[in-house]
Amino acid sequence: MTPLEALQDLEKLHQQLMAAPPELACLAWFGICEMDRQRAAARNPTLAAMRGAVSDQLMRDIVNDQWRGVSAPASMATTPGARPEPPRGGTGWIDPAPLGPPPGVAIMDRMMDAQDARDRAELIVNAAMARRVADAARPTETKPTGTPVQPAKQSKASST
Repeated sequence: MTPLEALQDLEKLHQQLMAAPPELACLAWFGICEMDRQRAAARNPTLAAMRGAVSDQLMRDIVNDQWRGVSAPASMATTPGARPEPPRGGTGWIDPAPLGPPPGVAIMDRMMDAQDARDRAELIVNAAMARRVADAARPTETKPTGTPVQPAKQSKASST
């Protein structure tokens, strides 16, 4: 009987394995599992690669860990023997944060006010300098003593 014929007649294979000595039965089961693995690899090579990456024992340990559930945290930060806070009942709703300007807007406003004050001071200084330059560029009259005299401003009445 070939292995493929034996797999096709599972009832007969089962009877022969039960009657075989334990060493031979173990070897036969290993062969059957290997043929099954190879057949699965031929159908889905990606799954076969994943199965080959992790051993069956490791996967069994991972599954058993999941069945036990999440273990309690072991941290030095918690007080030993302290009971955890019980969960609160409710819907999970919390009050929303109050509306207001985002953080940092007040300091940005102060920075902009300070810059505006600097800009205004610079404009005043520039205007004063421009007036001085304009006054210095105007022609001046001299007195007989040699001291410069500013020209008199003309009134509107005399110019008409």
